[in-house]
Amino acid sequence: MINVEVVAHVTRPELRSSEVSNKFYFTFTVRPEAMKEGLRIRNVVPATEEEARRVLERMDAESSQQGQ
Repeated sequence: MINVEVVAHVTRPELRSSEVSNKFYFTFTVRPEAMKEGLRIRNVVPATEEEARRVLERMDAESSQQGQ
């Protein structure tokens, strides 16, 4: 599975400000056959402990949704 977090900002150049307006979370599943056909996916690891915590929270949320 591939998890992507996108943070959308509203930027006001005239005020030199930017603020978070929304966060989006996308999860993609890769077919096992695609890996056998030569698809390569890079492993990406969190850069900070905070990012790692968010990844684990996201994984826990997905696990609980799949169990329902």
